[in-house]
Amino acid sequence: MWIEYINFIIRSDAIEAGNAVKRGKIVIIGANDFQNQLILKAKARGLETHVFAWEDGAVGKYTADYFYPISIVKKEQILEICRMIEPDGIVLIASDLAVITVNYIAEKLNMVGNGRIWSLILPVVGSLHFKKKEKRQK
Repeated sequence: MWIEYINFIIRSDAIEAGNAVKRGKIVIIGANDFQNQLILKAKARGLETHVFAWEDGAVGKYTADYFYPISIVKKEQILEICRMIEPDGIVLIASDLAVITVNYIAEKLNMVGNGRIWSLILPVVGSLHFKKKEKRQK
């Protein structure tokens, strides 16, 4: 189900630029086993994949079109490279920490996204949601 989310964030079809057809570009934050599924699905849809993650344990570095060995918390460094890439979208999966970077970059590149404020709100909402209710004593 999470793979279908790609369609709402990026244009997965070929993008026409004049007479030339440009391959869509997607930035994926993270490259572990979970993100690798996303990398493979994006590539299967014809997207050029640009992946940022620590190199250690990054299985996606072997499947991505472009791999950048930069920590997912280095949002300014990632933003600088993204400005050169000019991606059509930026996504993540299975990483609360990457939400901060994805929202930041989406906002800075004027992409549709949640905005940086959700990077602050969602962890709080999530932690409230997962806390067990305490039984009241009578």
